[in-house]
Amino acid sequence: MWESPEIAPFAGDIRIPTSVVEPGHVYRVRCRMKDVVGRWSNWSAPVQFTAGAATANSTLALHITEIMYHPPVSPSEDGWDVDQFEFVELMNVGTATIDLTGVQLVDGIKFDFADGAVPLLSPGAMVLVVANRLAFECRYGTSVSSKIAGEYSGNLANGGETIKLVGYQTGVIAQFAYADTWYATTDGQGRSLVLANPSQVSTTQLGTKTAWRASYRWGGSPGATDVP
Repeated sequence: MWESPEIAPFAGDIRIPTSVVEPGHVYRVRCRMKDVVGRWSNWSAPVQFTAGAATANSTLALHITEIMYHPPVSPSEDGWDVDQFEFVELMNVGTATIDLTGVQLVDGIKFDFADGAVPLLSPGAMVLVVANRLAFECRYGTSVSSKIAGEYSGNLANGGETIKLVGYQTGVIAQFAYADTWYATTDGQGRSLVLANPSQVSTTQLGTKTAWRASYRWGGSPGATDVP
């Protein structure tokens, strides 16, 4: 069941996220109103509809390109829980600017880009979501702070788990599971998982070892191209 947040001021229509419906399935929608003193009306009679197929242009050229799921320990940063150094990097691999305000991470970790500090992502640009901004800046400095959309809730499992990225109108953008067995150096030994070829990988390949590699740099390369 999906429920919209309270809509104010009044809007005569509402968009239902593609990610919460399946083509060919039948759904029922009801609404209610609140008056100026905060009293709610009864629920309306249901309106029934059948979800259609996604439109042909409903994909986003948005890829998850780097995952620091099991950060390494650094003696110079004693006192921080290493999980606080986690981050996920996303990149626009297309030729048009992407509106991120309808994009969310909904599985494994949770983040709504509508609440983030980076609403638009230009072609070739990268955006970061982090476990803890202060910890991130302690380790990586502030040179890429402008690329941080915000802090996600939850943590990335050290043993691997599913990550799901959805768009309000596009539905599932990416859904895959990473594994700590892919590359030993990414499992707490200093390296991150980096998408090997962002411009050519397909969404069906994301859950495979060959789509990824270990970062060249200790700590990964958040917000920048990972080069030797």
